[in-house]
Amino acid sequence: MSSERPGVLIVDDNALLRRLVADIVTGSGEFRVLGEAASGADAITACLALDPAVVTLDIEMPGLSGLDTLGYLMSESPRPVVIVSGGTTRRGEDLVVQALELGAVDFVRKPSVGSALDVDTLRVRVLQALRAATGGRIARPRVVPPRPWRASGSMRSVPAPAPDAPATRLLVVACSTGGPKALAELCADLVLPAGTAGIIVQHMPAGFTNSLARRLDEVARGVVRESSHGCALRAGTWTVLAGGVQWVVVRDGAGAQLHQAHGQGGSIRPSADPLLVTAVEAFGAHVDVVILTGMGRDGAAGSRLVREAGGRVIVQSPESAAIGGMPQATLDAAGADWSGPLEQMAAAISTVCAVSPGSSRRA
Repeated sequence: MSSERPGVLIVDDNALLRRLVADIVTGSGEFRVLGEAASGADAITACLALDPAVVTLDIEMPGLSGLDTLGYLMSESPRPVVIVSGGTTRRGEDLVVQALELGAVDFVRKPSVGSALDVDTLRVRVLQALRAATGGRIARPRVVPPRPWRASGSMRSVPAPAPDAPATRLLVVACSTGGPKALAELCADLVLPAGTAGIIVQHMPAGFTNSLARRLDEVARGVVRESSHGCALRAGTWTVLAGGVQWVVVRDGAGAQLHQAHGQGGSIRPSADPLLVTAVEAFGAHVDVVILTGMGRDGAAGSRLVREAGGRVIVQSPESAAIGGMPQATLDAAGADWSGPLEQMAAAISTVCAVSPGSSRRA
């Protein structure tokens, strides 16, 4: 029966886009349109009145913005939210990353003005996002402020690595749906020890990973940058793999670098498995991996290689993740040296992976 299908509230100030998304939802046979709203204020009213299972939300609207609307919904009436955004400018990409960090489950890139309307691609992405949203777990976001030492000049209480010191160990963190929120919390808590380079594999298109890296650099206990071809892996530095391409680790006499791998296949770019294969080849047992929230199986095969080589695997417990697919697949394929909720993960990494103990959490 139609009433048993999850109800969707569609929020967009563009009537054409509302109608297009509504047609996709109705035509799916999986979901039903519960209502529409053309502004953030109307969205809040409709959400409280209709209690939709999921909300699709435009991020840039006049009046109450999509970001402000999302913040209200996640704090006062938490439910799955899918961002539908153009995201073609740096500001638009930044807003999408902030929305994901606030707790939006996924985002869909809407057709830009003047571009060919690829309805089939839009339909696939909207339905993928709705399925992820209705199958996920919603939690009120933890507000992660910028690092206090940025303003005060104070330093974290662990030894800083020597400038430009080549990495002698890797910590690879992989995630997908729900990842930006989890990454902000983990990177705010975790200190990379001397000798260790961090690599972040977030399933995200090109452009958005640059915004993610800049946002994480504001909150992380260490420098965060986006990868570029040939960039060196340095101790104490986090590198977010740039979206839209696969990446591999290459090691020579000068140290280790990240290289683009244009010949690598797969629809998820970047993905963790190709990276982990080459990371183990380059660093052997000196590779540890962390698997966070996400759909699918990426990271499971690579994690098995890591454990076979002598490295450690840390997995967010599936029941605590926004989407438990990647954690569960990794547990099934590789097991784990530790598995538990995100809020305990930094301390667990410090213990299990020998990542600098003592000051891995904020005072």
